[in-house]
Amino acid sequence: MSSEADSFAVRRPSIDDLVAVARAAGRDRTTRRTIRHWVDRGLVDHPVRLGRDPRYPLRAFGQVDTLARLPIRIHGIEMVRFALFIETDSVPVEDALNIAASRIDALRAEVAAFREQAARDPELLRAEVKRAARLRVQNSVLPREVRMSLHEREQALAQIVGLALRVQLVGVPPGMSAIERALGLRSGRGGASRETPLALTEKDLAAMDPEAMYEAVRAATPTRARIASNLVELLCLWFPALVPSLLMTASMTERKFLQVIRGAGDELDPDAYLATFTGLLATQARLPDEQLRPIEAALRPAVAMVEILATQPPGELSGVLSRLRPLQRLKLEAAIALTGRR
Repeated sequence: MSSEADSFAVRRPSIDDLVAVARAAGRDRTTRRTIRHWVDRGLVDHPVRLGRDPRYPLRAFGQVDTLARLPIRIHGIEMVRFALFIETDSVPVEDALNIAASRIDALRAEVAAFREQAARDPELLRAEVKRAARLRVQNSVLPREVRMSLHEREQALAQIVGLALRVQLVGVPPGMSAIERALGLRSGRGGASRETPLALTEKDLAAMDPEAMYEAVRAATPTRARIASNLVELLCLWFPALVPSLLMTASMTERKFLQVIRGAGDELDPDAYLATFTGLLATQARLPDEQLRPIEAALRPAVAMVEILATQPPGELSGVLSRLRPLQRLKLEAAIALTGRR
């Protein structure tokens, strides 16, 4: 072992450290027995004996944090395993692709049923949109960053339904202007002007189709999947920790987009991971693995964060570290130690 590895190994967690991580993540009743149960189920890595006490791999910090935040009884074992794949890289990539394919296949069936329903009874679909538009706060189908009238909410939800079902509902403007307005990406009367240039492209919209997502997952190689997974981790777990720092120097245009990212970062959900993962696979260039492997080797979220932090005031590091999940915090500290940057 190198001296750096020796110093890092000292920080391997004990079972009591893992109990503390789970409780800090919101699972107040976690005990040693809980940790051992997760180990027995293959969700947390087995401990190794270092000296007199068993110690767990560093990755266990992240595994326990994920399991504490995402209860299996709510999300299901397969989706929790997919979250472990994204957050801790502790689930085989082949298993993660199978989980994604199964989930998207179920979505294909649901979308097909909705399309058939829309063809038979358009008014029933419109009534469902109106009902969903009245839901508020945590029950809202579409989180909103701006005040909107009921009609504007209905328009935004109708655009989402139209995109998902590939139908154009009567009386609903084409495109995504109402959705962008809800997300705070458009301003002006009725969201007539766009404040950011970051609207979704036609290619992005095509990638959201369940058929395209399913095809992309089934065609994905382990290399493509690992690239997509690293990007999801960077977007969902790393980048939101930077947002408060970036907001201080952002332009008005950039600030709107960063606020949307910060809001999304507050909800780390397996379904959001899967949707982002499959969308990235669907838009990823279909290059041979030989050309993609250098990209995979270079795409390291912790190293990317070190590079970004190098452009920020030195005092921002402590704030970013405090906002990261436990495993990502350890990765960033290790990357800083290896690069010698502070």
